[in-house]
Amino acid sequence: MGDVLPLSAARNTDRVANASETAALEVVLSRREPIADRCRALRRLGLAPEASLRVIGVSTVPGRDPAAATIALMAQKRLTRSAHVGVVGGVVAVLFQQGTASPSGVLRAALRQCNRDKRVATGIRVGVGGLIGGPDAEISWDQALIALRFTCPRDKSGEIGDPGYTVVDYDSLGVLATLAEVSPERLQREPDVMALDALAATENGALDVCALEAFCLTGSLRQAAQVLYLHHSTVASRLERVEKAMGWQLGDPAHRFKAQFALLARRLACAAT
Repeated sequence: MGDVLPLSAARNTDRVANASETAALEVVLSRREPIADRCRALRRLGLAPEASLRVIGVSTVPGRDPAAATIALMAQKRLTRSAHVGVVGGVVAVLFQQGTASPSGVLRAALRQCNRDKRVATGIRVGVGGLIGGPDAEISWDQALIALRFTCPRDKSGEIGDPGYTVVDYDSLGVLATLAEVSPERLQREPDVMALDALAATENGALDVCALEAFCLTGSLRQAAQVLYLHHSTVASRLERVEKAMGWQLGDPAHRFKAQFALLARRLACAAT
């Protein structure tokens, strides 16, 4: 596990965590440690073992400091109280005790604003774990990692689609979470997934797939256009290219379901590459 950065240190993201903080976060997120040790580790981080907490996982584009990007994003929406950040295998883990509501809506709004303003925070993906008792933080962490797999894959430029799919809440997945149990290799072999990958690799193909994501998210051409900050005729043209390439008719509910399922499968397959 990498450095642990308390969000109270947001003004100094170069701060190197001490060994005690790093070890404490490792213990909190480990299912191998006794409950008593996890409780002591939570107290060492300034968190209350008797209170529920939530863990989120954050991934960024290559070359960006994931911890610094996470701190900046969360500080923007004042999600910094009683929170700690640690880098675990290239993914940022954020532990915080701040109310019971999921932060997914707030983080989604923050990312949408960053995308509009072309700020440095673009390229962030977030998986939100469920609210859990402090000593069982590893459950929320596992859920956050699963949710992170359902976020949008990056295109060749490193950019990611609409924030509606860049922040995924595990609790909102429901039965869809079981799809994560299918091996990425199996998903990659699905013809529709392969066809979407081929389309995304063509000129403007990634933009067409992004339009499909927005359409499936909103269920409306005009709402998809609002999400993407495009004219609805532009989105319609992109969806027509998708229909032609995939052999779908998106006005057909069965074909829309197939498109949604294929997009989910593609995200899960991309998450393993």
